[in-house]
Amino acid sequence: MSAYLIWMATEISDPDKMGEYSAGVMPTLQTAGARVLAAEDAPEVIEGQWDAARTVVIEFPSIEAAKTWYDSDEYRKILPLRHDASEGHLIFLNGFVPPA
Repeated sequence: MSAYLIWMATEISDPDKMGEYSAGVMPTLQTAGARVLAAEDAPEVIEGQWDAARTVVIEFPSIEAAKTWYDSDEYRKILPLRHDASEGHLIFLNGFVPPA
């Protein structure tokens, strides 16, 4: 079952460092079999408030693949760039399977 990573950056304090992170993260995602489904700095808000400077949705083949990617040496090497450049929230979600 697919799984999804959702990252909401509430603040991006260092755009240059964030650009370096973005360039470095793409090869790690490809290796993990993941694909970026959406990345938006100013989504259209239909209800409520969306207090994110950037929102990203990434699909992984499974929750295990997502966790393996997050814990991988390759990703851990570039993770400090994101932590230094931004504040935010990151979650993993299992894909939805409708009841039979």
